[in-house]
Amino acid sequence: MKVFILSDAPMPSGFGRISKAIADWLHNHGHHVVVGSLMHDGLHPLPTPYPVAALAGKDLWNTLAGILPEFGP
Repeated sequence: MKVFILSDAPMPSGFGRISKAIADWLHNHGHHVVVGSLMHDGLHPLPTPYPVAALAGKDLWNTLAGILPEFGP
């Protein structure tokens, strides 16, 4: 199953830690996970086994409009 998670993950906020734990679990159980991080600016690579789209400081809706069609159903 494909799962897109829009959250603070993998940043160390409460919401980010919980979202990262869920994304890690889903990934480890064979799901295709992509995270849209509201807190990550993309300047530093993140140690995740799945892609993280850096959304901090960007036009959220236009950026998501470009990401989600690529992700597909």
